[in-house]
Amino acid sequence: MEMKQAAIRAKQEQEMAETLIRNKDYREASLKLSQARKIFPLLDNIEAMINVCNILHVSHYLSSKESTTDWYMVLQVDPKADMSHIVSKYREIVESFNPIKNTFPGTDSALKVLSEAFFVLSDKKRRLEFDLKRLNKHNMVSPANKSDSSELSSSRLRNIARGSGDAEREIPEVLNSVPLHNGVSCGNKLEAVKNLACKKKLVFEAKYCDFDCGRKPEVFKVGQIWAAYDQENLPRRYAWIRWVIKEDGHLPFEVGVTWLKPVPITENEKRWCEVGLPVVCGGFSLPGDIKIVSEQGVFSHMISQFLKSEQVEICPKKGEVWAVFENWRPFDWCKDPKTRKGCGYLMVEIVMEYSKNVGITVARLEKVAGFQSIFQRCMDVAGGSTFTVPASHLLRFSHNVPAYRFRGGEIDEVLAGMLELDPSVVPVDSVQGMEKQLEGRNSGDSSSFGKGGRVALFVDLEPECKWSRKDFAIDQVWAVYDGPDFMPRRYVVVNNVVSRIEVCVTFLDPYPLLDAEKQWVEESLPFACGLFKPGRTITSLSMLQFSHVVSCEVSKQKSLYRIYPEKGEVWAVYKSWHPKWKNGDFKSHQCQIIEVLSNFSEGVEMSIASLVEIGGYMTFFQRQQVNGFDLIRTITRMEMLSFSHQIPSFSVEGSLHLEPDALPLRS
Repeated sequence: MEMKQAAIRAKQEQEMAETLIRNKDYREASLKLSQARKIFPLLDNIEAMINVCNILHVSHYLSSKESTTDWYMVLQVDPKADMSHIVSKYREIVESFNPIKNTFPGTDSALKVLSEAFFVLSDKKRRLEFDLKRLNKHNMVSPANKSDSSELSSSRLRNIARGSGDAEREIPEVLNSVPLHNGVSCGNKLEAVKNLACKKKLVFEAKYCDFDCGRKPEVFKVGQIWAAYDQENLPRRYAWIRWVIKEDGHLPFEVGVTWLKPVPITENEKRWCEVGLPVVCGGFSLPGDIKIVSEQGVFSHMISQFLKSEQVEICPKKGEVWAVFENWRPFDWCKDPKTRKGCGYLMVEIVMEYSKNVGITVARLEKVAGFQSIFQRCMDVAGGSTFTVPASHLLRFSHNVPAYRFRGGEIDEVLAGMLELDPSVVPVDSVQGMEKQLEGRNSGDSSSFGKGGRVALFVDLEPECKWSRKDFAIDQVWAVYDGPDFMPRRYVVVNNVVSRIEVCVTFLDPYPLLDAEKQWVEESLPFACGLFKPGRTITSLSMLQFSHVVSCEVSKQKSLYRIYPEKGEVWAVYKSWHPKWKNGDFKSHQCQIIEVLSNFSEGVEMSIASLVEIGGYMTFFQRQQVNGFDLIRTITRMEMLSFSHQIPSFSVEGSLHLEPDALPLRS
């Protein structure tokens, strides 16, 4: 049910983003969608929607500031990209927009901008003219635009190799192309850096992601919650933005904030707070006093959170990067906080979000050789790359670290999935692995708050999931949770099990035959009954996303899958359904529960019985009766468009117990 609630919150963020796009506030819309992705990474087409916002922002903002749009930024390719990469990237983005082009605002405009970018960059002559104009503009940059120029010129440095020898080969090209700042040649600066690297064998690295953009004055909005730096210069304090005065002419940046206060529950948590140790996870109160902050440098990044009455609940989200204390000794630290000095840190990626019964599953990160701020999952540590921080050990988390996930191709030798971390919040003494911690531990370690004995600091527990490897077989068809309400209405074919928690699948796409079915699919409405074909989407899904195995017929060539309700199954069907529904009608839909009484057969109507909830039992249902008779009716094949999804069920003493996670939300 937690995943369902997260899906609903994420959908609300998406709807706010759609409103912002209609008001041409593309930057804020992108932030809202990023927030939705953090809350619920499985949100349909979230990457494509963020891409729409970013393209429109680049086109709208840069064209107004610089009189021309940077087509390389629109197409998300390096200025040195060859023609095949430009064509491939253009097709990739256009294809990703197909599922949302009729539903998500601004997609048509973004496609037009994309087409214009491709028109320029796909022709040698037009591209050369654009390159000359672009280079001339950057070389004539004024001191007032220094920061923008630095960001653009840094893109020319991204492919400099990470050692002194390779830098010798690449630097001459860069020296001839970087602009001047305040009369000082960037080339001279690079030469000095290069010489220093050669002498001391240092690593020179230009950042790919500009994390400072995320904390510019125009980003701050009322109602946001930000992580701010503490006395140790790490983002461990939280501020609720109450009002904002942005820099405008002679008006300086100024915000009114309420500093959040931890709400400890257990005696150990209270003691931890009393001695002033950092608290970054759990409940926080919203006191009424407001403090004025006039420097945005106080803030690190906006965070994911949700309000719970008068409290804010903050907990690591899937996909985020966090620093955790390496040598965590809570008993000793509470007794003498000074013993925390030099404790060390580990960088981890959140793999599975918080569960009261399990905790938080994380993956260790290590630096990529030759880079200062780029990390990847550590795969060569004894015991595997993932481990679990128990629910009772959330004080182990030090702070959230802003991160950019590479898609591949942005920088030489940097692969898809690697992470660039904000260097301003990565502790200098963070380590690569867990070897030192796992070695030499003795019975005297005070690694937990346990009574009368020691509890292991990390416990390798399975994620809270009802499925395991043995439940999956190649070519099985499963229903998976999907859509804004996270119901099991999409189908996948199992390719193989890739890990103890992930399965590689191919999504099935509708294969409509009736005119009504074709119109339904064209409206991008959920299609749960009929014929399906293997789609182009092949991906790995968490086992938590799987609902149930689907009974279906497969053609001999395995090209078509026939999925219809079968006798004895329980399904959710739309109330007030009409075959001429539009996508907007579906957004406000409600469902009723029915039991299938007969199998589907071409030309024969199918019988169904209405079910009602048994009073006092949310997941137990029985047939609805009128004057002592079951409420039964028949439906045609076309009316099967009203079927939302199957609900797994089993009989219990004359009633039906339904899977709670597949039950539609109550109105």
